[in-house]
Amino acid sequence: MTELSRDIRAVIERYWSAFFGWEHADWAQPTCALLPHAALGSYQGLVVFERPPVRIISAPPAWLAPLQGHTAVLAQTPLKLLASVLSAAGLPLGQRIGPAWIGYTTTPPAQPAHPPARLLHDKDAPLIDLLRSDCAPLEWEHGGSELGVEPLAGAFLGEALIALSGYSVWGDSIAHISVISHPDYRGLGGGRAAVALLTAAALQRDLIAQYRTLTTNHTSLRIARRLGFVEYAHTLAYRLQPEQT
Repeated sequence: MTELSRDIRAVIERYWSAFFGWEHADWAQPTCALLPHAALGSYQGLVVFERPPVRIISAPPAWLAPLQGHTAVLAQTPLKLLASVLSAAGLPLGQRIGPAWIGYTTTPPAQPAHPPARLLHDKDAPLIDLLRSDCAPLEWEHGGSELGVEPLAGAFLGEALIALSGYSVWGDSIAHISVISHPDYRGLGGGRAAVALLTAAALQRDLIAQYRTLTTNHTSLRIARRLGFVEYAHTLAYRLQPEQT
């Protein structure tokens, strides 16, 4: 596995600094930064981004004051135990999202020989629609892709599209990759084949490939690591319950 170069890490750090509105970013200094949402806008939730030695906690402005009194504990508590600290600060925690793993690569991965994968075109729209209809709506929301400006890659078993991978461009430098596999054909390597080809397509455009998945999704994590994605950060998010009136 190839480590990320200093220049690539600097590009990634600039992206996340801008995303969180961290104006005085120093990614080498141990820090727990409590910040109001920037790119997240009016999102009624809390996001924790951990790239040791930095931890960023982004929240709606109204919740920053309660968090300030717990900064030291928030900086030291493991992600999986943060809920108790956040609740003690008075945050009305709702749905938890994560922890999630984020990795990057700038090295083209080897393309598996099987199953075969290729870039998709407009004529493949019916196959994509069929795959979407066979997947759970929430799964498609998290991992599905649509034909558009950015390329899509598909893996096939015969004529059947068994996995689909696409990306969206974050900032002007990061290709955020998504992948979904047909529920009847999982475990056959389709997701890995589609992501490998899609990653190569992103790197050809001088983008940095990013892969994010839940830490509990061991199959997805294996895909990322086998394709050379280097662990960079972890995230955890909580939706905040609306105030009762």
